[in-house]
Amino acid sequence: GYSDQGGDTEPSLSDPSINWRPIAHQLNKRGTNIEGADVQWGDGTTHKIFMPGTKDTVYVNLHMASGVRSRLTFAYDGPVTLGAPIGGGRYHDTLAAPGAGDVVIKGTPGNDVTFAAEQYYDGSTTIEKGAVLRLGSGARGGDGSLMTGTERRR
Repeated sequence: GYSDQGGDTEPSLSDPSINWRPIAHQLNKRGTNIEGADVQWGDGTTHKIFMPGTKDTVYVNLHMASGVRSRLTFAYDGPVTLGAPIGGGRYHDTLAAPGAGDVVIKGTPGNDVTFAAEQYYDGSTTIEKGAVLRLGSGARGGDGSLMTGTERRR
């Protein structure tokens, strides 16, 4: 991740708004590459998104590894916004290929997730009972979408 203070032991940002605006040469662009793993963000007791940012500052890639598809589960207790696109490209080039995995919005009380960027993964989206998934934040540049009509889903 990007930090501008605290060194390697306690990295932090002097200005948290850096999460939300691009820095020259993509110095603050960071991402998560899930390689055939089952990953959960949140434990049902927080509504602070694991990786804050926008499509210009964060990304998530879902990849198949050793024949196993990835899964990303969101488990929060209040509203969170994912500004990152989910795809399957390599590093920053997230939308170059569809992601190979599934997304779950867990039924934890209050879990209300907004996708505020294009989502480009070839997999299922499960919204458990009591959870909410919103596509788009209503803010300028906050459009959300899901991939449809893929070979896997026909």
